[in-house]
Amino acid sequence: MALEVIDWLNENELRSYPLVPSAQNVSPPDAVILDLLLVSTASLGSLPVLLLSVTKAGTVLTFTFGTTSQTVATFPVDTSAVTYPYYSRLPGGSLLVLGSSTQAFLASLSSGVTTYETPVEPTLCHELGGAWLGVAGISATPAKETAGTGPLPTLPLVPTSSTTLTGDVTLLEGFNFRVSLANGTLDLEIGDSLGLRQDCASFLLDSVYHDCDDIVSYLNGVAPDAAGNINLTAGTSISIVQGTQLTTFDDRFSEEAAPHTIFVGLDFQTSDLCAAITLKPSDL
Repeated sequence: MALEVIDWLNENELRSYPLVPSAQNVSPPDAVILDLLLVSTASLGSLPVLLLSVTKAGTVLTFTFGTTSQTVATFPVDTSAVTYPYYSRLPGGSLLVLGSSTQAFLASLSSGVTTYETPVEPTLCHELGGAWLGVAGISATPAKETAGTGPLPTLPLVPTSSTTLTGDVTLLEGFNFRVSLANGTLDLEIGDSLGLRQDCASFLLDSVYHDCDDIVSYLNGVAPDAAGNINLTAGTSISIVQGTQLTTFDDRFSEEAAPHTIFVGLDFQTSDLCAAITLKPSDL
């Protein structure tokens, strides 16, 4: 692979690529600019992209590319501290590759700006706008206040005005909400037992809603009696236990029962599951 790259650059020393030769414009020697990639976040329109100028300041050469109306990329290169071929990369993705003739090119220039306006091969110019720029901001509606300066929400949840988050945004797991990052893919998942677990001392709602004392409720369409009570009666192999009667229970979670908790479960025995089946009345 390395040999292929060197062959490519060696070929470019003998031709104008990545610049387009133009009879009315003077270009740097072919062996100076060996390869190029220009990335623009702004629309280039129909105007061609050009090598606009080369500025010499001591041993520093600055190559400026753009259209007649805007600059696309500027590459400052200190020729005293590089080996060739030299790759100059910009944070936005643009790349300039210089060859060993750069030193001789430096010596041939006068200090200051030399204007060229030499066209660049169009296939080397890319517009990355809109969705290609990635996520610019994240907002949540309705947003919730955080506790102090930390990332955790204030409990009970307190609505606040929606705020757009920019810069480095940290996504944290929440109650039954999981955040996972793997191989550059962000996975957000909602489900039972995912993310944080809410204990019995933390409530997402205001205290008035912490129990059902002042709330008229229905269970499967059954309304409370005149005193506001709903009686639950256990049937066969059904167990109903109040939270005050059970402080711990055997499951995959660590929460303890709260006074306003009701547990409804099955209490089948092995004998119930394996009992003989009654086929007809004569077997009774």
